[in-house]
Amino acid sequence: MPMNTTNGAAILSPEDVAALLVQPVLAESLPGLVATPVPMTSNKLRAPSVQDDPNADWVEEGAEITASDAVFDEVEAPARKVAGLTIVTSELANDSSPSAVEQIGEGLKRDIIRKVNKAFVLNLAAPAPAGLGSVTGATVIPVGTAWANEDPFVDAVAAASGVGANIDSWIVSAADYVALRKLKTATGSNQRLITPDAGGGILIEGRPVHLSPDLPAGTAWGVPRDRVLFGVREDAEVVADSSAYFSSDRVGVRAKMRATFAFNHPAALVKLTVGA
Repeated sequence: MPMNTTNGAAILSPEDVAALLVQPVLAESLPGLVATPVPMTSNKLRAPSVQDDPNADWVEEGAEITASDAVFDEVEAPARKVAGLTIVTSELANDSSPSAVEQIGEGLKRDIIRKVNKAFVLNLAAPAPAGLGSVTGATVIPVGTAWANEDPFVDAVAAASGVGANIDSWIVSAADYVALRKLKTATGSNQRLITPDAGGGILIEGRPVHLSPDLPAGTAWGVPRDRVLFGVREDAEVVADSSAYFSSDRVGVRAKMRATFAFNHPAALVKLTVGA
C-alpha cells in the first residue's frame, strides 16, 4: 500500500487503521481484556448506572403483581485523545511493502496501549480519562500486612456477588504478582500455592490474573466485565507530514485515537488493599 508523504495526508485507509491500531488496542490492552468494549460515534460515552433493581416476588396465579421501579442514574465519560508521533526517513515512509507499515505502526501502537493501560488503572490528570483509581464507592477488601493466602480473593468474589455482580478477572501490580506467585502451600515447603496454567498465566478462584506495571504495590482489583465499559471511537487515524522535517528529508508519522472508561456500578468493583 503506497504511503504518500503529502503534508498532513492520511497514509492508511480507515480499514487499515482499524487493523493496525483500533483492533489491537481492543484486543491487547488491559481494558480491552477485562472490560466491555463499546464503539463510540460521539464525544461522550453515556451509560445507565443501576442504583436499585426492581422488586420481584412470588405471587399466586391470577393475583395482582405489585409494580416497582428500577432506580437509574447515568454515567458520562468524555472521549480523550491519545496520540503518538514518530519520525522516519522519507524512503521508509514511501516504501509500499507491508513491513514498512508494520515498522511505523507497531511502535506507535505499543506505546498507545501502554498509555491506555496506565490511564485505566490510575487516576491521571486531564486530559487522560479517569481510571480505576478515580472510582469512589468500590467495595474494599483489606488483605492485612502481606499476602498470606488466596482468602482475600474468596472474600472479593463473595462481596461482588452480594451486589449482584460476578468478578471475571483480577488486576494486580507487579510487586503483588511476585508476592502471590511466591506463596507456598505450607511453611518450609517449596511447592507454590498458585501455579501457572498451560498458557503460562495464572488463575485465582478460576479467574485470570492480569499484571499491571503501573498499579501501585499493595493494590489489586476484581473486575466484573459487564460493569466496566471501554469506549473507543472508530475515527482513529495515521497521518504523515513532511513539512516540519523538510531539511532532513524525514517524515513525521502521527497516530491518534480517542478512548475513555466508564464504571457504571462502582460497588461491583472490588479493591483489595495490602496493609489495610
